[in-house]
Amino acid sequence: MPWLSMLDWLEPTSENEASYAPWLTALLPSVTTGFSEASSLKSISSPVLSKRGEELVAQLSETHQAMALRNATYLPEFDISLAESVFTVTNLEYFLGVYAYSIRSYHPILHIPTFSYEQVSLPLFLAIILLGALYSPPMDHAVSARLFFHISEEYIFNHPTFRQLLLGSNTPKEPIIETIEILQAALTILVIQSSINNQSTRRRIRVEKNPLFNAAVRLSGVLRMKHRISMTDYTAKDWALFVHHESCIR
Repeated sequence: MPWLSMLDWLEPTSENEASYAPWLTALLPSVTTGFSEASSLKSISSPVLSKRGEELVAQLSETHQAMALRNATYLPEFDISLAESVFTVTNLEYFLGVYAYSIRSYHPILHIPTFSYEQVSLPLFLAIILLGALYSPPMDHAVSARLFFHISEEYIFNHPTFRQLLLGSNTPKEPIIETIEILQAALTILVIQSSINNQSTRRRIRVEKNPLFNAAVRLSGVLRMKHRISMTDYTAKDWALFVHHESCIR
């Protein structure tokens, strides 16, 4: 296959049996309009999205409890009512739209055509939602989402998948999807927290979290990834394999 013709199947087609992210075209406004507080998105009204919002609130609440047990310093109580008002279906749809429409070209860690908010790991889903909230217009719920940045950081970096990476044992020859997604989540929350104008937060990221992330990346095997075959030898049937390898390499 000539190199230039690869552009014809980098996106999913009926030939390679992949599907576009159906939520994207259903959710986004016209490409001629921008996002603002008044922007109206078509609701995708997925019951799975509602359940994922409930899972986020539950996981963040558990993480807050664990933080309270570990930390001797004062930690504000977890406002579950506020969390439930932030992680509603409407807000999740909006923050997803902000990422897909406005941010992904600046933080291109996801392959949007194969991204599924129903199947993606909860840490990565949370990180993308918070990044969308960070770059949303200053609506009440977008601003309130910032109160959960620190808890989300701890949730992602203490997730069993991330902690297992740091142990460096039983690491497969090639990174599996769970490994890639937890690294994507960690990178995204680092980007979010590094943008916060708070000295203690930036110091914690620089001194504690960045070294952990760098160690996890090295131990994951992502840096050793390369294409098994020549780029010109890929066919449409190898599309999923190509995307997996490119996700690791990039």
